[in-house]
Amino acid sequence: MDLSDFPAHMATDGRTDAAGNPFFHCPLAEQKVANHKEKYFLRENFTEIYDLMRSKLNYTHDPYLFFDTLTCMKEHNLKLPEWCSNESFYQTLKFISWNGVNAQFGMGPYDDEMQRKLRGGSALRGVVSRIACKTNYSGWTPHDMTLAAILSTFSDIHAILGEVPLIDYGANIAFELWTTDKTTYKLKVFYANSWKEEPFDVTRFAPGCENSVEFCNVSDFIDHSRLLFFDNIQEECSKGVTSQTPHIVRRSIGADITEEVDLIELY
Repeated sequence: MDLSDFPAHMATDGRTDAAGNPFFHCPLAEQKVANHKEKYFLRENFTEIYDLMRSKLNYTHDPYLFFDTLTCMKEHNLKLPEWCSNESFYQTLKFISWNGVNAQFGMGPYDDEMQRKLRGGSALRGVVSRIACKTNYSGWTPHDMTLAAILSTFSDIHAILGEVPLIDYGANIAFELWTTDKTTYKLKVFYANSWKEEPFDVTRFAPGCENSVEFCNVSDFIDHSRLLFFDNIQEECSKGVTSQTPHIVRRSIGADITEEVDLIELY
């Protein structure tokens, strides 16, 4: 795939890139996860999995890292060690891993609206800002968690990804602006869970688009999305904690790229 014709933006510091990195430094979000005391790892429920990881890998921390490694090996047709080649083992590890993702984004049994706004909402704001300015923009990310962050703000993530999700190689989401008269804009959203899949329409799951037929009104999408993120993420991340977060990189588009503007207000 030749990407030479696509504009690119790279944040200088991932710790402050709230739009591109769902795990940017946010003390409040980090504290919310810490409050779970790693119960989302489900060690007591799946002792046999952790015992195997300890004996074979000398590792018992985040199972998602191990699961991600196995997924990479399977994708490249590499032979797995016999002790972890069983499909049942893989599916169990997948379940445990996604449970941790739920905790990170305030989903499922760890339902937390504030956490979703801090993590998923910040990623959504990056998308909404460009749609509000009708910007011809292509974004590329190597991280499945960036997609998980955006989809966590949709009305039914499991209708898109399944009950125990796996965001696969080359998964992608597209927000398309449509117009027939150059004044009225409509939105369509497509998702593909891997580079091998054809994108399918997920517009009806996007914020404000639940009752859409074929197209979603852009104003409805923006208005409902606004309820799902903070305009001043730096301020929100520092609430209830003693340490302050670094300055958040705001994405600006215009003649003066150093000026901080609210792109959504320009719509």
